[in-house]
Amino acid sequence: MDPNRLRSGFASFVAGLSIADEPISFDRVVDDHESFLTELRAAGLRWRSISRLLAESGARRPDGGVFSADQLRASYSRSCRREAVNIAVVETRTESAHKQPAGKPPGSSVRPNSPDEGRRPNAPLAKGVNSGSVDPPDEDFSAEQLDAVRKRLSMR
Repeated sequence: MDPNRLRSGFASFVAGLSIADEPISFDRVVDDHESFLTELRAAGLRWRSISRLLAESGARRPDGGVFSADQLRASYSRSCRREAVNIAVVETRTESAHKQPAGKPPGSSVRPNSPDEGRRPNAPLAKGVNSGSVDPPDEDFSAEQLDAVRKRLSMR
């Protein structure tokens, strides 16, 4: 792996841990740097090595301690699960948006009073997906759609 990519990746990670000296959620920072961590793992680095390199780069918890390999691994795992749920939710909603109920003209809303009406473009797609916890998707998902999400999660 390119040494400059390593330096810039770790510097970016450390810089993301706080804004104006206020700590940012570690899970949020890992979410933002998931691709960098994936590259490091693909290059053969173990979580212990990545944790040590983060500490050497200046990454510290709000209490001044270093992030352990287990903290990093668990946060990365949660990030991957959130991404898989988010992708599955987007695909499921896209698929359902293409289905027109009988008697409805093309272009009309599939669910007239859906919770998505008026939703901000960057708002979370499912409860908890972007909030640091992984809650099950809304109750309006069918068993088949939930099985698709579970299948994607088991592939990782």
